[in-house]
Amino acid sequence: MNELLITGLLAILGTVVGGVVKSRLETKLADKDLQSKLIMRALESDKTEERINSLQFLVETNLISDPELKEGINQVVRNGEKKIPQFTPVGSVNSVVPTDDKQTAPLALVALKVRSGDIIDAVTPVFAEVTPDLKLQNRKYGLQVGGTGGGETLLEQAEGYIMTGIDVVRGHYFGRYEVIHVQVFWHKLTPQGVDSTTEIHSDKLGSGNYATSPKLSTFRVAPGNYISDLSLSYSHHTSGETFINNITVQQQKLPTWLESSIKSESF
Repeated sequence: MNELLITGLLAILGTVVGGVVKSRLETKLADKDLQSKLIMRALESDKTEERINSLQFLVETNLISDPELKEGINQVVRNGEKKIPQFTPVGSVNSVVPTDDKQTAPLALVALKVRSGDIIDAVTPVFAEVTPDLKLQNRKYGLQVGGTGGGETLLEQAEGYIMTGIDVVRGHYFGRYEVIHVQVFWHKLTPQGVDSTTEIHSDKLGSGNYATSPKLSTFRVAPGNYISDLSLSYSHHTSGETFINNITVQQQKLPTWLESSIKSESF
């Protein structure tokens, strides 16, 4: 009986110890992965001095706690500028509007699907057809640009609202300027055009953690215009992550048949 009890206790003890060891190992691996990503991001600036400063910042603030990594960074920094590598892969997409050969009605931007965490990971535009009587129909997703990190948020409003503005904040993020915040604005589309008294804005996405020196760019459509397309640039990071590097807006004037209709109604 005692032998069975001892055997059972040893089995339970082995399970508990095994669980603790496994948990500690997983935590250690996750910590090493995070530190590796921080180092890779620090090497993305196009200026050698900024790459050195970013590496030193990681060590001095103990964001890099692994002794071997710390010593490796210190050796690289001591060896001079020629030993500091750089990783700066950046791409761009000039048009994200959906392509359809049968598309005849103009497409207006009405929503954005955004993936965000510390900064903006990905953007997917949502368009809608503008009918001759200025109604919105047949929503269509445009091209997604960016990575798969962060959480997903759909920025949209009720039917009849079109997006009329975007605030883009770019900040210094581990040696490079990336999009760290996005906020969008809508107005209601009426038979007379865009109603300027109906502005609605979204929450600001992106926590901005680890980002500094924010710079705001404000995009608003001109009276009588709508957002017809976006240009997006993106950054591939050596950590395997992809972020949105910049966002610019393209706009067009409301169709001429609208102007003719309004003029005829005014007589």
